Amino acid sequence: MKTKKTEKTRSRRARPSLVTFLIAVSLLIVVSIFNYAKLNELSFEATTIQNETKLIESEIVRLNVEINRITDISNVEKKAEELGMVKTDSSNIKYISIPSEDRVEQASEETGGFLSSIAKGLSIILAYFS
Repeated sequence: MKTKKTEKTRSRRARPSLVTFLIAVSLLIVVSIFNYAKLNELSFEATTIQNETKLIESEIVRLNVEINRITDISNVEKKAEELGMVKTDSSNIKYISIPSEDRVEQASEETGGFLSSIAKGLSIILAYFS
């Protein structure tokens, strides 16, 4: 009879450790599943960012091609001709002579006094804002 009692005691002792083991394994499985889900989410974000980067890089290439097309010398010359510009030649150049001596000439002052100077100042301010 002692043997049956000893076996029951052993099986009762084994149950708490078995339950603890099963809880620990279950927690490890849950943590592992959570980690795989987070890894999958981060991989998806990385792929999305890589795709956006490729799109932006292709847009940069397209814009560089557009800039090169617009700033091509033949297009610039064509646009200049459309605007009425002409190439410089000797008939377009005018030379002026500057006296060797520097001098300052003061402009003559207008007559009219204080009120005319205020009116002139106001007209300059109005011209600036319009």
